[in-house]
Amino acid sequence: MKIEAKGDSLLVVNDKRDTIRLAIDLYSILALKQEYKLRPREEDFFIGCVLAFHEGLDLGTQRFINYMLNNYKFTKDVRQIYNFRSIMIKKKWFRPTGDSFDIPELFKGKINTLSVNVLIKSQDQ
Repeated sequence: MKIEAKGDSLLVVNDKRDTIRLAIDLYSILALKQEYKLRPREEDFFIGCVLAFHEGLDLGTQRFINYMLNNYKFTKDVRQIYNFRSIMIKKKWFRPTGDSFDIPELFKGKINTLSVNVLIKSQDQ
């Protein structure tokens, strides 16, 4: 992934996948314990899930499973999709919602633009 700085507060990446990958890195650093961070194949799966979400697919449906099997080379086995979904729940990247799954709010907005405000404050005076 190539990241280019434009001015003081703008980072430019190549495409949507890189934007999502950068968002995953930021979310991992700012919001998650070490044990919840994604491994490379898990990250690839989650990126596919975010893209599927933005195409209007429900992450709990057979249509989603078919989308993942047809569009991503990392698996052709339905069981791996189920395993990855279980990992996403365990690592807090998916939240079960009845028969489906929800993703963190950060990944629901426009995926070609990511805006994150971070305030870092020292506890000492």
